[in-house]
Amino acid sequence: MNDDTLLLFDGLDQSIATDHDWALRRVEEIIQQSVVSRDAYVALNACKSLIQVSKISGLSLAKALYLVKSNWSNYDIEDEFEDVAYSYIGLHPHTISRYVCLWKAYDKNLIPENVREEIQQQNVKQQIPIAMALEQGYEISDDVWQKLSDAPDLSSVSKILREDVKGQEPRKGSLQLSIDNAGMIWAFAEGNRYFVGELEVDSDEEFIQKSIERIKKGAGIL
Repeated sequence: MNDDTLLLFDGLDQSIATDHDWALRRVEEIIQQSVVSRDAYVALNACKSLIQVSKISGLSLAKALYLVKSNWSNYDIEDEFEDVAYSYIGLHPHTISRYVCLWKAYDKNLIPENVREEIQQQNVKQQIPIAMALEQGYEISDDVWQKLSDAPDLSSVSKILREDVKGQEPRKGSLQLSIDNAGMIWAFAEGNRYFVGELEVDSDEEFIQKSIERIKKGAGIL
């Protein structure tokens, strides 16, 4: 599992049996070859290739899931896309939504062309929070886009979004979710407030609190 998927998957995702043996044997063969030829760059080029594959696979999975979801009505399957994907490929709906959200940002051209390539070069784990901020309706100015494209890691991206984006008002017409101290979830759209549901925020049960945090994070609840 690559670095992107490791951080994007959560404890509810199913484990998929994978044959690593051929890849591990190939790695060992390449390293032995580099030792025999006394050429460290043979080994380093293999490492570089693995990193490139890791980046490509994460973004490609995001696009694949987005396109499958977009075309789900064309398939002869009555069950919901997320449920089928969970049972078949092992990704929890919460994980799938993050991948779908990411490629939606590209498909809808929400990421400016002048920084699109730089953003795509980042690990998927850095791109996901950006896409989620856009999904939540936040506007990102040109100078902040430049900051995001130059961000070296997830921590930097999170800091920029927290200080320069989420401190601003979301764009008009966007849907915002928030939770109050009593656990009531409210939706705000076009100047109106709607009651959505309630979470047991007063519970002392550890797993309930963890579940609430996961729901808040996944749905972008403020």
